[in-house]
Amino acid sequence: METEALFMMLALVIVHVFKGATNEAPSDLQCYKKTTKSDEDFTCTWSHGTYCDSNTYRLHYCFGGEAKSYRCHHSDVKGVCSLILVRENLLAKRKIDVCVEVLLGNRSYNSTNFSAIFDYQVKYDAPYIEMMSRSSGNLTLAWKKPLGEVNGTINEIQFRGLGDQWRNETFQTAGGENELDMYTLSIQDGIVYEVRIRRRAIHLRPCIWSAWSQTKEVPTKIHEPPKVNWTVGKLNNYVRLLKLTWEAPPRPASAGGVNYRISLSIPCRKRPKTIQNENTTEYTTNVTASAVNVTVIAINNAGESPIAHVTIPAEHLLDCPKDKASPPEKMKVRRVCVEWYKLQDGVNGSPSVSNKVNIKDNIKDIIPEIKKGFEDFVRYHYFVHAKRKRESHTIALCPIYKREGVPIHGPQNVTVDVTYNSAIVSWEPIPIKDQQGFLRHYVIDIKSELYTKQVKVEWFQTNCTILNLPARTNYTVHVAGETAMGVGPNVTVHISLPRGLSDSDWIIIGILVVALVLTILCSVIIKRFKSKLLPEIPTPVITETPIPCSRNNEESYPFEEEVHAVTLLQPQQDVCNKSPPSMEESSLLEVRETTLCEDEGEESQTDSDDFQFNFPMSPDYKRQMLSLPAPLESMELTSEQASCEVTTPVYKNGLVFELKTEDTSDKETEL
Repeated sequence: METEALFMMLALVIVHVFKGATNEAPSDLQCYKKTTKSDEDFTCTWSHGTYCDSNTYRLHYCFGGEAKSYRCHHSDVKGVCSLILVRENLLAKRKIDVCVEVLLGNRSYNSTNFSAIFDYQVKYDAPYIEMMSRSSGNLTLAWKKPLGEVNGTINEIQFRGLGDQWRNETFQTAGGENELDMYTLSIQDGIVYEVRIRRRAIHLRPCIWSAWSQTKEVPTKIHEPPKVNWTVGKLNNYVRLLKLTWEAPPRPASAGGVNYRISLSIPCRKRPKTIQNENTTEYTTNVTASAVNVTVIAINNAGESPIAHVTIPAEHLLDCPKDKASPPEKMKVRRVCVEWYKLQDGVNGSPSVSNKVNIKDNIKDIIPEIKKGFEDFVRYHYFVHAKRKRESHTIALCPIYKREGVPIHGPQNVTVDVTYNSAIVSWEPIPIKDQQGFLRHYVIDIKSELYTKQVKVEWFQTNCTILNLPARTNYTVHVAGETAMGVGPNVTVHISLPRGLSDSDWIIIGILVVALVLTILCSVIIKRFKSKLLPEIPTPVITETPIPCSRNNEESYPFEEEVHAVTLLQPQQDVCNKSPPSMEESSLLEVRETTLCEDEGEESQTDSDDFQFNFPMSPDYKRQMLSLPAPLESMELTSEQASCEVTTPVYKNGLVFELKTEDTSDKETEL
């Protein structure tokens, strides 16, 4: 048993050693040349995981058909997994055996042997796709030919829509002097594709394919130019800050990334300023005060978009201040560029440029020379640029005339809004092209038979208010522009002021207003005195008193305020000895009761219409009116009956009296 266990352990150790040796040995050994040229040297490559950078390798190669002529050589290399074998040291048309050995400490590991006739081993470098162009369902690819290869190659293209299976196309390209191989695929519009290429030599066995090229995404073609927005600041420190922004193409057209090419054509520069491979959607730069032409092109893997053109207008002055007419005296510049515009519509125009004019004494010496070619009565605008720190700066600018005149016509659309003693005159400015000089003022003349007034306002104003005009008068208003050469033609408007209020009218209005105010004050004072001297008698509020219950389910009768002749008898001291009332008295009482309660149904209906509440008549009212003692049974009221006793207010002549129902011990209430 011990012997078997020992053999088992030994077998496991051997298997582990061989397994480790297999894992740590180099693999994928190949030797080939990169072109079909007969004098090309050979390259041997192998794989060794991540150990290539730190190990030393020894390449063994043996050749010779017979045992006597069979020779072996080796070459060492450190830090790489490839080695160049010079053709002169090999028999390239015979079979050569190759293996690679790696030294790891005190041990070495050998790769699997590779045997081949090297002259038939051709493996090209992986192609690199240089250009793609997509249009009308076609995709054209271009890549460089193998370096030094004069023969054609067999190529394989793999392509697919995103998420689909790869599709292959194999084709042959011819040799020649062209540096690029090209091929056109048929694809569907509106779909993003992936594409890659590999190649091999023609008429050679075995066929060794190159590695695949990079996988490139093929976006859709950009059909629209970028939508460019821009903002430009005022001239500050001789430059303007220009900021360009634009929108990126939609997702199918931006797959694989989009770059932009920006070009700025600035006057007085030999070549446009071009910015390549800008991968953001904004760009900021400094420009001069003159007009700048900007182009923006979006570029993706499928090609270029149409060109977006933007023109940044020049910064024109409407007048010529002294501090802008010439460069600062302290500024030292050797050469300047003078640029000028003939303003076709007074604002815009095509520039004429004179580059690199030498400054001898002052820029003022150059301007008179330029003015000689100007037209009379036409406005021009000049700019003086100088190069500072490799950037163009505008050091002077001004509008200019060779010769000034008066305006061709007056302002347009003159309107006058009138009141009884004033007029507001409004107009539209005279266009610059019709001014024929620097406009200084607008002159307004207003005239009548007995009144004349002239007002001058600044050239930038478009309205004027004239006050204190006599009312009920017809006027003639003239508006004209004025330059240094005089006043031009005017525009005439006729107006009529309405009748105003005279002094006597204002006096009458004042008296009426004072009278109205005094009347209001007097009425307020009288009301206050009246409320103090004659206070108002309050009117009582009659509220409905609900009857929570009825006694012995008797029907309630409406209360009626009636006055009857009632005879009250003087009560005797001894109630028990009191004689019963006479028949006449009884009859009288009976009549009074009948008068109050007869025709119950009819009177109840009538009284309910006249009163807002009902008052139940007590069955004991005869005793109360005659001041008779209450019977014993009536003294003992139940709690339900006691709750039916109510307090009834009685109103008479505006005075309030409170009639209360007392205990049976109270005999009467004196009024």
